[in-house]
Amino acid sequence: MTQETTLRFYTESGTANPLSLFLTFLCTSILMIPISYFYSLFIAYFPLIYFNVIMVIIYGYIVALLSFFFSRIFKIRNTKKAIIITLISALFAFYCQWVSFLYIISSENVTLFFEPNLYFNLFVIPFSLFEEILYLNTFGTWEIFSTVFKGNILWLIWIAEMLIIIVASYLGFSKTKKRPFSEVDHKWYQKEVFNFDFEAIKLRKNFIKTYQNNPLDAINSLEPGNGIRYSNIYVYTSESKRKMLLSIENIMVTERGKGKKDIEEILAPHYVDNNTILQLKNKFKVKKSSLFDFFTNLYS
Repeated sequence: MTQETTLRFYTESGTANPLSLFLTFLCTSILMIPISYFYSLFIAYFPLIYFNVIMVIIYGYIVALLSFFFSRIFKIRNTKKAIIITLISALFAFYCQWVSFLYIISSENVTLFFEPNLYFNLFVIPFSLFEEILYLNTFGTWEIFSTVFKGNILWLIWIAEMLIIIVASYLGFSKTKKRPFSEVDHKWYQKEVFNFDFEAIKLRKNFIKTYQNNPLDAINSLEPGNGIRYSNIYVYTSESKRKMLLSIENIMVTERGKGKKDIEEILAPHYVDNNTILQLKNKFKVKKSSLFDFFTNLYS
C-alpha cells in the first residue's frame, strides 16, 4: 500500500524591495498621466451618466493592470504591499484626472494631446487645483434634465467617483492569480497548461486523497472532459528546473458553452516530483503560449 504524502504548497516569500515598490508606483503613475487625460476627455465630452460610470470602473481597472504588470517586472513577491502600492497609485490617478479635467475645461483649444507646460503648471500646484475644485463645486460642472449638480450633491458624486476608482483597482489587482516565483533562479515560474481537457473532478476530497498517494496515477485515471465541464492542469517550470509545480482547476462553461467560465480551484500550485511532471508532459503535451495568454492567465 502506497504511503500517503503531504502536499507541499507554494507560498510567496514576502519579498518586496523598497526600490521595487517605488519603481512600481512611479511607472504606474507616469503612464496614468496621459491615460487620465483621455479619460477626462471622454468624461467632459460624453456626459451620459451610465457610460461615465463604466468608464470610471475601467479607469480604476487600468490602474490595477499597470500595477500588476510592473510588480511582475520588478519582482514583488508580497501581495499585501503590492495592493497598498496599487491603492496609492489609484489615489494618484484620481488626482491626475482632476488635473486633466481642469486643463480641458480651462483650455481654449482642446486637442488629443495636452500642452506639457500648461498641464504640469496645474499638476504641481495642488492648492491652486483645490481652489479651482471649490469654484466648480459652487457653480456646478454639468447638468442632467436641466438640473445643475453642485454643492453637497456634487461632492458626493466626486467622492463616489474616487471610491469606484479605488475599489475597481483593488478588485482588479487582488483577484489576479499569483504566479509562483523561483527564489533560486530569481525569476517567475513559466505557466503552461496541458493540451487536454480532463474530466471535471466531482469528488474533490476523494481525488486529493488518491492524488496524495500517487499524482501520476490519479491524473492518468481522469477521463476526457465534455467541453462544458472539465478540468485544466497547469505546470509551472523554472529555468533551472530544480523544482516544478502543478495546479488543477475545475471549469464549467455556463449557457451551454457560450457563457462565462466558472472556475473552482481543486489544488493550488504545489511542488511535484520532476519525473512525474516529465512523464505527464510526454503523454499530454502542453499548449503553446501566446500574447493573449497574458490576459487569460490573469484570473485563471
